[in-house]
Amino acid sequence: MSGIFKYHIFVVPPREQYAFLEQETKGLAEPWLLGEGARLGDGFPSNARYPISKTKPGMKLADFIANKFGQLFVSGRARQVLEREPVDIEWLPVVLLDKKDGVVDAPCFIANVVGRVDCVDLAQSEYDRSSFEPDEFLAVRRLVLDVSRIPETASLFRIKEQPGTFIIRSDLVDRLADAGVKGFSLLELGAPVFL
Repeated sequence: MSGIFKYHIFVVPPREQYAFLEQETKGLAEPWLLGEGARLGDGFPSNARYPISKTKPGMKLADFIANKFGQLFVSGRARQVLEREPVDIEWLPVVLLDKKDGVVDAPCFIANVVGRVDCVDLAQSEYDRSSFEPDEFLAVRRLVLDVSRIPETASLFRIKEQPGTFIIRSDLVDRLADAGVKGFSLLELGAPVFL
């Protein structure tokens, strides 16, 4: 089935009119775990609060909220679409605070995509390996995947060598668009990038 669909790099770029998150919540002992594809469970605070940046102009909420952590902060509408996917997602509820530190009356979650997929074509991709974690990429200039190694259920996933990079399948892109979900962009696999 994976050969039927096209895959893209999934990104949530900051946009001037939209809210941006840049301050981590209190009570998260190991925030780096969110970027690893690990399940947090009780390690994630039940009262997680993320203030909307006061230094950036945007206030409007997109369905995917740009942030400096590289996480998928999603609206209730985006969650409804993603929940129907056969993807292992740990849903971490968060409260957003507006620029006056008031609670934003809108459901928001971190979609913590659990696990990684080992599908990077190392021969065709261009990357630098991390000196601290040799099995991981420090930077990627061109990303090529071996589609034959992607599980049929993987419509949204992290790559093994750079778990902060998300890949999305074209049929899920269509379902998000049909639901009116906004706030994300797609980068082409095989094209020059900087990840």
